[in-house]
Amino acid sequence: MMRDEFEELIQGAKPKRTITDEQWVVIHQVYQFYPTIKYVGGKGQVAHLFLEHGFAIFQDMLPRAEKLAELDHIKHRYMVEIETVEKQIKELEG
Repeated sequence: MMRDEFEELIQGAKPKRTITDEQWVVIHQVYQFYPTIKYVGGKGQVAHLFLEHGFAIFQDMLPRAEKLAELDHIKHRYMVEIETVEKQIKELEG
């Protein structure tokens, strides 16, 4: 989700809500990696969380999202290694 999409989703809030650049970084990290944010409908979930609970909930959710991002990076690294090993095996099998 892009920042402008998020801001559009929270546009009708009363009182009007705005976010800083620093807040957007946190909100986006949670949106991308928090385990219970759905792939389909996640934008609405994140907007709802922000409108109902404010920015503080994203600060609380951030450590888990960061850990998941770290694990995702490790997983990707291992997948690349596995692909390399499988390619070497195929080459040796001829």
